[in-house]
Amino acid sequence: MLKKTVGFLGWALVAFTILSLILTVLTTYQIIPIQFTPIKYINFNNYKILDILIICTMIVWAINFYDNSEKSRNLLFSAGCAFIALGTLFFMYMGIV
Repeated sequence: MLKKTVGFLGWALVAFTILSLILTVLTTYQIIPIQFTPIKYINFNNYKILDILIICTMIVWAINFYDNSEKSRNLLFSAGCAFIALGTLFFMYMGIV
Protein backbone atom coordinates (compact mmCIF):
# COMPACT_ATOMS: atom_id res chain seq x y z
CA MET A 1 0.00 0.00 0.00
CA LEU A 2 2.79 2.42 0.90
CA LYS A 3 4.71 1.53 -2.26
CA LYS A 4 1.68 2.33 -4.44
CA THR A 5 1.07 5.61 -2.59
CA VAL A 6 4.67 6.74 -2.98
CA GLY A 7 4.61 5.69 -6.64
CA PHE A 8 1.42 7.62 -7.31
CA LEU A 9 2.73 10.66 -5.44
CA GLY A 10 5.95 10.50 -7.46
CA TRP A 11 4.13 10.48 -10.80
CA ALA A 12 1.74 13.22 -9.66
CA LEU A 13 4.69 15.40 -8.71
CA VAL A 14 6.30 14.69 -12.08
CA ALA A 15 3.12 15.91 -13.79
CA PHE A 16 3.02 19.06 -11.63
CA THR A 17 6.71 19.70 -12.30
CA ILE A 18 6.21 19.41 -16.06
CA LEU A 19 3.21 21.75 -15.89
CA SER A 20 5.23 24.20 -13.80
CA LEU A 21 8.11 24.01 -16.27
CA ILE A 22 5.81 24.79 -19.19
CA LEU A 23 4.13 27.69 -17.38
CA THR A 24 7.47 29.07 -16.20
CA VAL A 25 8.94 29.06 -19.71
CA LEU A 26 5.81 30.57 -21.22
CA THR A 27 5.59 33.38 -18.67
CA THR A 28 9.32 34.08 -18.32
CA TYR A 29 9.72 34.65 -22.04
CA GLN A 30 6.36 36.48 -22.15
CA ILE A 31 4.75 34.15 -24.65
CA ILE A 32 1.65 33.98 -22.47
CA PRO A 33 1.35 36.61 -19.73
CA ILE A 34 -0.16 35.13 -16.59
CA GLN A 35 -0.80 38.12 -14.37
CA PHE A 36 -3.47 36.77 -12.08
CA THR A 37 -3.35 33.28 -10.70
CA PRO A 38 -6.05 31.66 -8.56
CA ILE A 39 -3.63 31.33 -5.65
CA LYS A 40 -2.12 34.63 -4.59
CA TYR A 41 1.47 33.54 -3.96
CA ILE A 42 2.09 31.46 -7.09
CA ASN A 43 4.29 33.39 -9.47
CA PHE A 44 5.59 31.72 -12.60
CA ASN A 45 7.78 34.68 -13.61
CA ASN A 46 10.73 33.22 -11.69
CA TYR A 47 12.03 29.72 -11.05
CA LYS A 48 11.10 29.35 -7.35
CA ILE A 49 8.00 27.20 -7.90
CA LEU A 50 9.91 25.01 -10.35
CA ASP A 51 12.79 24.62 -7.89
CA ILE A 52 10.47 23.65 -5.03
CA LEU A 53 8.68 21.09 -7.19
CA ILE A 54 11.98 19.60 -8.39
CA ILE A 55 13.13 19.23 -4.79
CA CYS A 56 9.87 17.56 -3.71
CA THR A 57 9.82 15.30 -6.77
CA MET A 58 13.40 14.15 -6.28
CA ILE A 59 12.85 13.44 -2.57
CA VAL A 60 9.78 11.32 -3.34
CA TRP A 61 11.63 9.46 -6.11
CA ALA A 62 14.58 8.86 -3.78
CA ILE A 63 12.18 7.26 -1.30
CA ASN A 64 10.57 5.29 -4.10
CA PHE A 65 13.90 3.93 -5.38
CA TYR A 66 15.11 3.13 -1.86
CA ASP A 67 11.94 1.16 -1.15
CA ASN A 68 12.32 -1.19 -4.13
CA SER A 69 13.65 -4.72 -3.73
CA GLU A 70 16.95 -4.67 -5.67
CA LYS A 71 19.07 -2.69 -3.22
CA SER A 72 22.46 -2.37 -4.96
CA ARG A 73 21.29 -0.51 -8.06
CA ASN A 74 18.40 1.29 -6.42
CA LEU A 75 20.65 2.73 -3.70
CA LEU A 76 22.62 4.43 -6.47
CA PHE A 77 19.44 5.81 -8.02
CA SER A 78 18.16 6.91 -4.61
CA ALA A 79 21.44 8.68 -3.84
CA GLY A 80 21.34 10.36 -7.27
CA CYS A 81 17.85 11.71 -6.67
CA ALA A 82 18.81 12.92 -3.21
CA PHE A 83 21.92 14.60 -4.68
CA ILE A 84 19.79 16.42 -7.28
CA ALA A 85 17.36 17.55 -4.56
CA LEU A 86 20.15 18.80 -2.30
CA GLY A 87 21.93 20.48 -5.21
CA THR A 88 18.77 22.29 -6.25
CA LEU A 89 18.15 23.33 -2.65
CA PHE A 90 21.73 24.62 -2.34
CA PHE A 91 21.53 26.66 -5.53
CA MET A 92 18.08 27.98 -4.65
CA TYR A 93 19.17 29.32 -1.28
CA MET A 94 22.44 30.68 -2.61
CA GLY A 95 20.39 32.75 -5.06
CA ILE A 96 21.99 31.28 -8.16
CA VAL A 97 18.77 30.05 -9.72
